[in-house]
Amino acid sequence: MALRLAADVLTLKTKHPFVIARGGDDDTRVVWVRLTDGDGIEGWGEADPSRYYGETADTVLAMLKRLEPHLPTDPFDLDAAEARFAQVVPRNGAARAALSAALHDLVGNVDANAGWTRERALQMLPVLKEYGVEFVEQPLPPDDLEGIAAVRRRGILPVVVDESCIVAADIPRLSGAVDGINIKLAKCGSLREAVRMIATARAHGMLVMVGCMIETSLGITAAAHFTPLVDAADLDGAALTANDPFVGATIDGGQIRLPTGPGLGVRRRG
Repeated sequence: MALRLAADVLTLKTKHPFVIARGGDDDTRVVWVRLTDGDGIEGWGEADPSRYYGETADTVLAMLKRLEPHLPTDPFDLDAAEARFAQVVPRNGAARAALSAALHDLVGNVDANAGWTRERALQMLPVLKEYGVEFVEQPLPPDDLEGIAAVRRRGILPVVVDESCIVAADIPRLSGAVDGINIKLAKCGSLREAVRMIATARAHGMLVMVGCMIETSLGITAAAHFTPLVDAADLDGAALTANDPFVGATIDGGQIRLPTGPGLGVRRRG
């Protein structure tokens, strides 16, 4: 996987002079770094060079050019990447720190979303497991059930499908090929169909999660009422909005709190 590197200098102004024993400044120049992989996934990092260690924004840019040919083909091999960076520029910690942060950011942003090949999935899953990932969702295209089953048979991580399972009638053919399903109300079409999907999945011994897209608290709360019946929930859609007109289910310390009012329990904000 070829990575592309971009970098630029940003001058930061301080709210008041920043003074230490060696002097003071009212601005500082930092370097931001962006790594982009072949799928368009980005990772960002920042270098804050210190003159005390002989580094400036200009030296960081120069060191990044020196490091660019040594960007890893496998960004998940973080230890090897950082060891190589230290060999190439052993005395330029700011530049290396920026690339390290960008690689970690890129790895953390990886989302299969039916976009991996079978080979890519088998390469990625052991690394994801090492970092504590509990399951992978829809690693391959939805119509590649044979490939999904092959990935699951390796037993690296449980495999949950989203796009491969729309309604309850889809579940029997998935039995034995996947470990679980992801239910979304906008996908299955009704709350009652969601209940049927949960019952059918349980009958086939599957994990069940409930998910969402970008929605207001109205849609999120409707889905949140299923959380006592499922194993996992990805219901952060309303938290990503800046103008949610409703108040309903909330997320507190990683837990979903259901409203106590009648019906869905949702009310208009203000």
